[in-house]
Amino acid sequence: MLKWLKGLFGGNKQTWGGSKVLWETSYVRVTWIWVEAGKATELYANQDFAIKNWLFLKGSGDYVVGAMKKKIHPGAHPVITAGTKHSIQASNERVEVLEILSGAPVVEVAKQLPAPTQIVVSPSENS
Repeated sequence: MLKWLKGLFGGNKQTWGGSKVLWETSYVRVTWIWVEAGKATELYANQDFAIKNWLFLKGSGDYVVGAMKKKIHPGAHPVITAGTKHSIQASNERVEVLEILSGAPVVEVAKQLPAPTQIVVSPSENS
């Protein structure tokens, strides 16, 4: 029972706070992230095909997405496109965020697309 509770409420601890994956499929991962008061996450860049949606649940501070810096308020939900640098800075209270990461279908589709040299245009499509 104790192990189950630790698994339920535990998570990946970091110097800035931590994270816990709440739900995951081949296509989507939902993670609860917390950043302790006065701490900040590192400046991260997404994977090539991943898209993140953050939903701020509580706390105050700033978040950075690309060159944009904005204030955190509960209910804010920025979208972080592939390859965009992003971070969270908590001010005087803990920040809690739900992060929805998606993009696996995009990766699978990209793997199935022909290379540019393999694309053939028939003469009837040119006219």
